[in-house]
Amino acid sequence: MPDQTDAAIQATPIITQPWGDFDTVLRHAEKARGASDMNRAHTFFARAIELNPNDARAWAGLAATAPTLDEAIMSWAYTLALAPDNLDARSELDTCVQERLVRARRVDAAVLGALGRTLAQVGQRPWAYRLLVRATELDPRSEESWLWRAGVAEANDEMIFCLKQVLLNNPDNQQARAGLKWAEARAIPAPAPVTPDAAQEAESFFEQGQHALRTGNMERAYDFFRGATNLNPQHESAWYWRGSSAPNTDDAITSMERVLTLNPQNATAKDALWLLRIKKVRETAHRAPEQRETHTPTAQPARRQPKRARRSHGAMLSLLVAIAIVTLAILLAIWIWLTLVPGA
Repeated sequence: MPDQTDAAIQATPIITQPWGDFDTVLRHAEKARGASDMNRAHTFFARAIELNPNDARAWAGLAATAPTLDEAIMSWAYTLALAPDNLDARSELDTCVQERLVRARRVDAAVLGALGRTLAQVGQRPWAYRLLVRATELDPRSEESWLWRAGVAEANDEMIFCLKQVLLNNPDNQQARAGLKWAEARAIPAPAPVTPDAAQEAESFFEQGQHALRTGNMERAYDFFRGATNLNPQHESAWYWRGSSAPNTDDAITSMERVLTLNPQNATAKDALWLLRIKKVRETAHRAPEQRETHTPTAQPARRQPKRARRSHGAMLSLLVAIAIVTLAILLAIWIWLTLVPGA
């Protein structure tokens, strides 16, 4: 029996640095929370996240022990991003956001805008939208809050409204100008009646697009889905798959908007449209610095040096090389003399 006990002890891993072991830190965090030592628990949960930022348990613990409501909101949002089916996290996030909105005053507008942006970036659109709406109500001159509200808005009309508010505050905002031009160009006209022949041909195109999609030919699938929507603008599934296979963000967003025009209850299209709009906002933001650089006057090219100057530079370089060679030869001779001549 002693031999078995000794063997079991030897087989147990010894943690020499518990502060660097995720499981150990998490156990300490839960123990501290169980003892109602929230400050200590919060410290341990924060360390656990440093060790493994993709663990929903650590984020949930950080949220539950957060000293401020704003930190709790962000932590619950990360928890829900990592564990979308966590009903407790969803309920807690909803409660915290509602409480934050009730407490909000004008001085909190910037904080609410930052919270909304963070929640949008981690995929929590419904709560991001509520925070950004309140931020724009408290500070109607906040360009960033209006821009992010435009990015998470479901309706194209609301996106246009938000972008116009940005331009009212700053007519030179190029990002809002580009976004407004893009949104207005995608205002959806009333669909024209579809003939039975066109509907049948559109269905044939749709089936061929599905086949191309299953074989992995995304480009050909997109062409078929586009053909189906051109023949039958009321084909909801064709619009959805056209958006899913679109080669660019603009076409994808237009397609998802058409899906929701035909069926406002399509939850999958809603989620896809929101993600695409966030992607579009980021693309526009990345292009803005490039456009400014394009319009920056370029420096005049340096004038070519006269041939005489180039020749003088070449002569000087040759002279320096010659001096270096002579110096090296003298040093080598001295070393040989000192080495070979006795008594030197």
